[in-house]
Amino acid sequence: MIYFLLLMISSFSEAGEFFLIISPGARQVAMGSAFTGVADDFTAVYYNPAGLAFCKNVNAGFMYSPWLPELWPGMKYIYTGGIVPLPIGRISLGIGCSYFNAGETVATDENGNEIGRWESYDYAIILSYGEEITKNLGIGVSLKYIYSFLVPDWAYWQFLHEHGGDAETFAFDWGMLYKTSIPGLSVGVSSQNLGSAGLCYIENGTYYPIPSLIRAGVGFNAMPLFKKRLPHFITDLKFSADLVRDLVDEQHENWYSGGSEITFKDKFSLRVGYLKKGAQKGRTYGCGVIFGPLQIDIASDADIYKSSTSNHWKIQVNFNSAHSCK
Repeated sequence: MIYFLLLMISSFSEAGEFFLIISPGARQVAMGSAFTGVADDFTAVYYNPAGLAFCKNVNAGFMYSPWLPELWPGMKYIYTGGIVPLPIGRISLGIGCSYFNAGETVATDENGNEIGRWESYDYAIILSYGEEITKNLGIGVSLKYIYSFLVPDWAYWQFLHEHGGDAETFAFDWGMLYKTSIPGLSVGVSSQNLGSAGLCYIENGTYYPIPSLIRAGVGFNAMPLFKKRLPHFITDLKFSADLVRDLVDEQHENWYSGGSEITFKDKFSLRVGYLKKGAQKGRTYGCGVIFGPLQIDIASDADIYKSSTSNHWKIQVNFNSAHSCK
């Protein structure tokens, strides 16, 4: 048990709050998590808050995903949020919440007797503001509160003789989204988790940095250019690509991703993508069904992991008062 606690603290000290770089959104994951230049639904709060500037309808959603249950039973990741345009000006407000639960841990003494149990978890609450500066340019900023709970205080006192199994911090994001003169082509840039000193779990004054990222992406809606050349039953066709750079890690690792989405009769969508994120690389898949203002999406990115995983899927329910943000 002592070894497990030491391993947990060591892993967090090296990686920081890794849940902050888990990609939210079933639609987004299916497209390789390349969404910085698209940012047209409630997950824009995470990927690029500038996307709020062009969202003229109420948009909200909820995503659930088991997270690598082979590593530890019960782990899961949840993302939920929404966007509301204000009736005055060209401003929209958004809120998002990422939640990661590492499952239940049972502590035992040297004789194997249970002495306690707990669940480790992390969450981030995001408040976003987006404004349409010109017809083609939107900007956005977000304030983020991050909380992490590793182990209860009694476990620290008993096993490590230190205090403080939780930590908190604030950070901010910013973003820009520009719709070019080429019909359907947009470019975006955003930066995540800036301005934080890190997380301090124990009383030795050590702050563990959180991952700070800069994202650049393009989105291309092919319908304005190719609508007359496509079959009538194809009602939407999008492509996206992202480059993400880690600003904290000494190697400043780059991640690459791209994806596509095709929609038939505004009712059914198919998506495919590719993601290279460090040692993780591979194809992503997904689909979505639209029922009026409701959309249900599922996705899988199991191919990006070296080890086999039988339960790495995501499901999402999305509400949009006008079906999409345009």
